[in-house]
Amino acid sequence: MRLRTFLVRGLVACAVTPALLAGCGGDDDDGGEAAPKAPSGSDEAYVAIFCKASNTFGEDFFTALTSIAEDATDKEAAAAFVDPFETYVKDLRAAKPPKDVKAAHDQILSQLTDALKELKAGNNPEVIFDALESPDVDDAISARLDAAAEKNQDCIDGGVTFSSDTGG
Repeated sequence: MRLRTFLVRGLVACAVTPALLAGCGGDDDDGGEAAPKAPSGSDEAYVAIFCKASNTFGEDFFTALTSIAEDATDKEAAAAFVDPFETYVKDLRAAKPPKDVKAAHDQILSQLTDALKELKAGNNPEVIFDALESPDVDDAISARLDAAAEKNQDCIDGGVTFSSDTGG
């Protein structure tokens, strides 16, 4: 495996999918606390869990990425990403999306779960790039989630946006 190529692709994925990798440029100094439980399906409760989970995932993803030896096999590289993906899936399962966000949320979980299965099987770790594709969400819903995210410090710190027009 060419780690340098993988690292570049990881950085590109981070830039292209900020809602899924909110922690890529963020600075989270709360020691990796677990994502809070959602009391309801409100926008605010949903983005709170989503942003916290994304920040943690971004940090864990890059820790795993930097831990992979340059001469690592695909199987060794895949193993490095199992824990970050497992934690992310677990944290996102705790989120209770608003009804009109549920389909997109379920799609994200499905993609991440499929990638996790592939990683656990030791398959090529590049499968994660497909899992990090953001589903399309209606512009009005995205704007509403962005408004909630603008009031949440984890979302602000992680640079999370739910709009598809992120300039990248």
